[in-house]
Amino acid sequence: MKINRKVSKALAAAFLALSAVSIADSSWATPGRTDANGCHTSRTSGYHCHNSGSGSGSSGSGSSSPSGGGSEGVCLTFNDCMSRGETQLKSNPAQALNYFQQALLLKPKDIQAFTRINVVEPYVMAIPGNCPDFKTCMNLGYAGMKQKNYQTALVNFKRALAFNLGNKYAVEAIGNVSRYIQQSRN
Repeated sequence: MKINRKVSKALAAAFLALSAVSIADSSWATPGRTDANGCHTSRTSGYHCHNSGSGSGSSGSGSSSPSGGGSEGVCLTFNDCMSRGETQLKSNPAQALNYFQQALLLKPKDIQAFTRINVVEPYVMAIPGNCPDFKTCMNLGYAGMKQKNYQTALVNFKRALAFNLGNKYAVEAIGNVSRYIQQSRN
């Protein structure tokens, strides 16, 4: 799936804003942790694998595709799913959404996976409902938050983001309400 440059920039801006929002558990992105394939995502070199040197003669310093030798689109561990999702964000948001959904299936109460899903959805699919513009959607979201109706707030913030892809206020609001929802499930 090709996405245009404007959507790609908006998605990058959205995740830059989201990364500014404090999320308590960031262990999946910690250097040194690897998935079942011995691979991980590094802030400097992206997703890559380190071979153990068992018979292949490879030094293990090269990059590997996120598939790690497995089936494309399927991940087996939470960290693998999150890494693959992050890798796909700019080039294929629909595939990134798929990986984040798989991660949430593996850890149903995870705040990061739940938040990523909610931020990516407006880039991939229409958010149903009738909200005439960005400002109205945001105000409806804030009203839902004030009433502690977090599901309504979340839907309206996602609608707002659909009107203005990459808007940092909508992304931050989605991050905040996603955290409230997941914390209430604990």
